[in-house]
Amino acid sequence: MKKTVLYEEALVTYLDILGFRELVQTESAGRISRTIRLVRDALKPSHDRAKLYEMTYQSFSDLTVVSIPVLTSANLYFRPGALRQQIVRVANAQVDLLQEGIVVRGAITFGSIVRSYGQLFGPALIKAYDLESKVAIYPRVIIDDIVFRELKRNPALTMSGGEDEEREIMRLVIEDRDHHRFIDYLSVFYRRSDSRPFRRFLKDHKQLIDKGLEEFSENESVVEKYRWMAAYHNRKIKELRVRKATFISV
Repeated sequence: MKKTVLYEEALVTYLDILGFRELVQTESAGRISRTIRLVRDALKPSHDRAKLYEMTYQSFSDLTVVSIPVLTSANLYFRPGALRQQIVRVANAQVDLLQEGIVVRGAITFGSIVRSYGQLFGPALIKAYDLESKVAIYPRVIIDDIVFRELKRNPALTMSGGEDEEREIMRLVIEDRDHHRFIDYLSVFYRRSDSRPFRRFLKDHKQLIDKGLEEFSENESVVEKYRWMAAYHNRKIKELRVRKATFISV
């Protein structure tokens, strides 16, 4: 019997490990394997969660894709909505990976996708790839404008009550100088932790950036990304009024 393959509407998250090419050229296979495992552990949903929400997780080398169909019964029943859950999950993964010295870049979009014979494909996957590779540029996970438009019409994205859920989501993202909004992982961590762990993470965050600025000082395309991280770091210290935190000179 011929199988019918149909697209479905989904949130699609596409993430890439920055500096992976250099890692492959300079590090052992064991170190690379550990990096891939850490990314998988940070981003792969549990079996029960994936089954409940009909999520699809797929990775290849330094790339990770998570697809969450939005019109499943679980997404229409459980709160909060799929978007806020995914933003928080990615933010927490960014924090965990940064503490291991792993920097990621990516995008979240909304659109048509399907998995057939173990392969993911569709317009939303192409859009997510384009956003990650051509628009995100810096170590940030940007949210496609179409996602915010969908907040106005799609009940599965704002399950806990329309405008209240929208306000919560907007507290998890921040607008950059180029007007793209990205996941504000520092604020997400600040809101879920005590001041001492947060200041400790800021110290590690600064050390990672300082190391990158020094190590890649002769590579303008790479150092530009660390300058962006430094500007974000300084901005959040100022906005959150974090005491005893150190700004980065750039």
